[in-house]
Amino acid sequence: MATSTSAALKCSNLTDYLKTLPKDTLERLYHHPATCLAVFREVPALAKQYVMRLLYVEHPVPRAVVESWVTTNKSADATDASAALTDLGLWIETSISGGLSSWVLYKVFRENLKIALTGGGTQWIISGLVDQDPNKRAVSYLDQYSKERWNTVRFRLFARVYYFLAEFYF
Repeated sequence: MATSTSAALKCSNLTDYLKTLPKDTLERLYHHPATCLAVFREVPALAKQYVMRLLYVEHPVPRAVVESWVTTNKSADATDASAALTDLGLWIETSISGGLSSWVLYKVFRENLKIALTGGGTQWIISGLVDQDPNKRAVSYLDQYSKERWNTVRFRLFARVYYFLAEFYF
């Protein structure tokens, strides 16, 4: 039975698996900042550059402008990057006034990736399940301990300087 399920699964990485999911499932996944960050990490390098350039742009950007960001010798990489972003539903192709073809990042993905990258939003872990530190120390104890350690370091430093000067002058 294990061989039949492994034979049915042809995906070698996260991106390939996500491409097989229905559009509504992808849209639900993008409602979580951690998922957006994981997907962002998996896209090709040039696609990451596109996403970062468009992250704070809320209006569609003409396709010609996006294509001008890449030199002609990297046009194959640009095609792969745009295909990856389109297949994953990370950006949407629209048209702006005048009929120009343009791209805009999927709004939910853009907002949740911002949250993931800037550290905002709610915590991703359940902090109530984390055990309390059994060795927790009070601030007053830590202050006293650090002063004792500093005095030890200071005393040893002065002792070495004293012995060095004593050898030098005697």
